[in-house]
Amino acid sequence: MTGTLRERVTSSGKAFHYVYLSYKDPISGKWKQKNCSTGIEVKKGNKRVAEAEKKNLIERFAYLEEPEKSYQADNKDIRICEFIDY
Repeated sequence: MTGTLRERVTSSGKAFHYVYLSYKDPISGKWKQKNCSTGIEVKKGNKRVAEAEKKNLIERFAYLEEPEKSYQADNKDIRICEFIDY
């Protein structure tokens, strides 16, 4: 998973730092992108804070690259709602 930091201007005219995460979908094998707001306004000295937040977001969304958990075929103690979801 990789992340890039970009500045984005909202409709109110304020500029904020956004993180664009690129990850590889484990099911389809294609690259996908997710954008997250850091809530940090673009000002002098805030870029370092936004870079630290980028690292936190990469760790928080690391689950997107993990394959889904599958049920065992011999699991007889499964509820019907779990089976339908599977």
